[in-house]
Amino acid sequence: MTRGEFMSDSKTRSRTRSLALLLAAVALLLPAQSQAQAQAQSQELEPSPARTGTSPQHESSFSVRGSLGMTASPETFNMTLEIPWSADELVSVGPLFQLGFSDDNVLFASTLQAYLTPQLDGSLEDWSPYAHMGMGLVYLEDDNRAFGRDEEDVDFLFTMGTGVEYALSDSFHMGTGFLFDIIPAGAVGNRFVFGWQILTFRHEF
Repeated sequence: MTRGEFMSDSKTRSRTRSLALLLAAVALLLPAQSQAQAQAQSQELEPSPARTGTSPQHESSFSVRGSLGMTASPETFNMTLEIPWSADELVSVGPLFQLGFSDDNVLFASTLQAYLTPQLDGSLEDWSPYAHMGMGLVYLEDDNRAFGRDEEDVDFLFTMGTGVEYALSDSFHMGTGFLFDIIPAGAVGNRFVFGWQILTFRHEF
């Protein structure tokens, strides 16, 4: 076997192992989310007191938030998908998926997050600040690594974030947010990834 064939075969095995780990993480998260949604649908929702403005006038069991943005170090175009399930007015839980890519880099992360969303009153009731944190797995690929160094890796990570939304209607929100990915083992030389969710969209069900 030539040196080039050996490197190609090694990289193929590494990529297969990495994708298998990520698929396992997704498989663990999705059943938990499905169970939470099923429980929420089986519960009767009590009407909340009427509020002024465009803020929601009912408690939703779960919502879907997507975003378009960017990451720094590595620099990628970034998209996210979140499915928070509301345990009550303050606490939500759910998966967060991140996908970032550029000519030389790929980032994919799957984490389970816990959200805190304080309720504002008065003239600020249509605004919803939030913060969240969680843990999961990240896959990183960097084609610019020096010869002999791994170009891809899968590691555990801790994800923290914060953001703010404005209610455009009873069920639709727009906003912006920030993500802070901490990778203790340093996948392909990266221990910290900063993400800016430039524009977020959230729909409540």
